[in-house]
Amino acid sequence: MAAIQKFDVIIIGAGPAAWTAATYLVRVSVKTLVIGKQEQSGLYDAAEVWNYPGFIQGIAGRELLDRMMTQALEQGAAFVKNEVTHVEEVKPEFQPATGRFYVRLADRQEFYCDNLILAHGANYIKINL
Repeated sequence: MAAIQKFDVIIIGAGPAAWTAATYLVRVSVKTLVIGKQEQSGLYDAAEVWNYPGFIQGIAGRELLDRMMTQALEQGAAFVKNEVTHVEEVKPEFQPATGRFYVRLADRQEFYCDNLILAHGANYIKINL
């Protein structure tokens, strides 16, 4: 059985908010994991985005999302394309060794983290936690 990996921050979601947060976090040396599926982001299917700074001619949503992901990953973020099925706060007496939160994925991968960011989108999406 593999050891459970620990991160400073786990971000649940793989849309623009998740990748923006990851980019800022890794730039200040925070060990960061993003967990999610980009195709579930509302931006993923946008034919053209015209209201994003720096793209005068617009940009396809999928391309913009891919660029955000690439930037975060190249700067040191980790990414797991999967679904989070369980999150729980760890009992205080175990937190120094493990982390404040325990996260389990659909494929049974397990992680610990000190901080958790929920970035699951602006639209109502039922997350199965």
